[in-house]
Amino acid sequence: MCTDARVHNISDKELDGLIKFLHPYLRLNVHTITHALMHTITGSRIHTFMHARVHNITTCRQPMKTISIVSQKGGAGKTTLAIHLAVAASQAGMNTAIIDLDPQASSAKWADRRQAELPVVISAHASRLAQVLETARAEGGELMLIDTAPHSDNAALEAARMADFVLIPCRPSILDLEAIATSLDIAKLAHKPATVILNAVAPSGSEADEAEEAITQLGGEACPLRLVHRVAYARAIVYGQAAQEYEPHGKAAREIEALHKFMCAHLHILTSSKKGKKNEQVRRRA
Repeated sequence: MCTDARVHNISDKELDGLIKFLHPYLRLNVHTITHALMHTITGSRIHTFMHARVHNITTCRQPMKTISIVSQKGGAGKTTLAIHLAVAASQAGMNTAIIDLDPQASSAKWADRRQAELPVVISAHASRLAQVLETARAEGGELMLIDTAPHSDNAALEAARMADFVLIPCRPSILDLEAIATSLDIAKLAHKPATVILNAVAPSGSEADEAEEAITQLGGEACPLRLVHRVAYARAIVYGQAAQEYEPHGKAAREIEALHKFMCAHLHILTSSKKGKKNEQVRRRA
């Protein structure tokens, strides 16, 4: 089997992410590795991968959906959104991964600090995005969240083209609001639906309402949900967690749960209650 595989170059970090993505299937008794998956494995790692007993399976999963989180301004909250939505989807029983296109690898570094195996974070280059998504789809992925880099029009456009939906985080400040025009243009060029979600909003005052009006004037659609500036978001990421894990009954956890349900409704994704799934947190092996 190994000698027949057509092997392409891929970094160890990308391969590790793909293997972790398949971790839920490790206990299944199945029989053949898919041809698409073999394309992603380096020759030096095939033997190890084969002995993991990860094989081709047939499931009744719903079609995979992809959300690209795009903002041409740094510090808007792209990684925070990707992490929290991915954890929410994973807790809902969905086979979920973050694809980190940012050279700073903030999502990947968060995963390095994390004890739980899921959600998987795959570091990739925009030029490899189509191949990574195809592999995820072939292996039963249900939701992919693409964490893009700021100041990278071409990579952001490629991510938007590959997505079913574009989510644009924006702080309610004049500098952030001026920057979202480019992000909105990227979504339009990709012919993909997009919404702007206000992030790090003050818990009181009219700033958010004024920002929402400005988004509408720019031709954007403002998400009806907002993320308030809360310490739980930042502290959770330090420990490789999401706010709903750090403070399960906190206000940040409720905000993310509401946003997760909003995105599922937009993408016609069945929630765990409808699928009858139970979430299972997988811990890293010692």
